[in-house]
Amino acid sequence: MKKLLALALVMILALSPLAGCGDNGSTPGGSGNTGGSGSVGGSESTQSGSAPDITPSGNNTADAWPNNEWTQQVPKPSFDVDSSAQMGRDFNINFKGITYDEAKAYAQELSGAGFVQQTTGANWDRTNDFSWWGINADGWEATICNDPSFMIIVKPES
Repeated sequence: MKKLLALALVMILALSPLAGCGDNGSTPGGSGNTGGSGSVGGSESTQSGSAPDITPSGNNTADAWPNNEWTQQVPKPSFDVDSSAQMGRDFNINFKGITYDEAKAYAQELSGAGFVQQTTGANWDRTNDFSWWGINADGWEATICNDPSFMIIVKPES
């Protein structure tokens, strides 16, 4: 089940560039955005029942750690960034591949930064397969996984 959840998140990220496809002459987050609430750099939705607003990070170049409200909540990892995107309260970062040991060491960094590991959800430690989920005192959530290599940072509900 946990691998299925991780796979579903990766699929969402992989398909996120397609969310802006169509011949409406706009870019994601622009004035013609037809995605969800439009709360991220765009206007309100212009189509009912459309996909949620998925906004690629403005700093979406390889090897660059995005600098935004989400990433400022966690220690900057040494991993190479492949892509990143914000979707609602979630900020998703795909890495170019991190090892089991790197993911486990970064989970320790998250713990040192005040994130407390949760006892349910996306936590597992198996041979060459590691996932860790924690929440800090302000309600920010962070998940790190090595296979597939990604991180999700979730903003607290307001």
